[in-house]
Amino acid sequence: MVLIPKNELKRATLPPELIIDNYIENYRDTSYEEYLTEYMNCSSLFLSISEGEPYQHIPQKRQNQGECDCCSSRYALDFKLFGTQSSIYAKRNLSLQKYMAAEGIMLSCIPRQSRGMHIAIMNGLLQRYDLNDLLAIDQESHSKFNRDNLSVETEIQSILKVMKCKKNTLYFSADFLFVDNNYAISDILHTVEGWLNDCFSQLFMFREQFVPDKDTYFAIIIEGYLCIAVWNKQSLIFRDYIPLSQSNSFCEVYDMIEDRYKRYLVLR
Repeated sequence: MVLIPKNELKRATLPPELIIDNYIENYRDTSYEEYLTEYMNCSSLFLSISEGEPYQHIPQKRQNQGECDCCSSRYALDFKLFGTQSSIYAKRNLSLQKYMAAEGIMLSCIPRQSRGMHIAIMNGLLQRYDLNDLLAIDQESHSKFNRDNLSVETEIQSILKVMKCKKNTLYFSADFLFVDNNYAISDILHTVEGWLNDCFSQLFMFREQFVPDKDTYFAIIIEGYLCIAVWNKQSLIFRDYIPLSQSNSFCEVYDMIEDRYKRYLVLR
């Protein structure tokens, strides 16, 4: 197993079309939950849990009795976007708006907001805090998000709230990773696994304190694959990776993202 120098790992945030529900106006409803469900149906890990039974996506407007986002009769789980409030807010409001004018014709419009802002990045933010720090921040009074006054505590409190989801949960990273050189995906995952645990193990230990009886998964796009890790009460361990081309819903939206993303966010 080759350990890739960590400085060769590059991070970027996914385009808004892929993480913001219904981002393209005058187009059909879209959600990252839809393509994640399709990947669950390509995953040997999740199909083994459901004993081969396919999963169904339950859109939020049909979740009137607290249903999970992704269900089979044998297993169900929720999807949660894994990112800071400020980075997702900026992606929604500072990116070009998209409008489907007619079939095959999409217009790009000026962003909803023109004034820039500071954002927090998940890995840089959370590496500074251990479990006791997170537990203490969770007990502090909560303040509202303010795009013009970035608050570390507010960002972390928002993340901690999502980590308390009392269902089997897959946390889907709003960031993706890539490398400039050619490496085997197994070597990349070996390196990323160590990096993820350096960044986020304390956060997942926090979840373990509040939701010890539910399963926890983490998914991130790396070099053209959706890579799925399982939290085993001590660390995240990669158990599956699926080529992005296996989801028709993902590919449909991918075709409409800006070319500048496609240089690094590749399909396999």
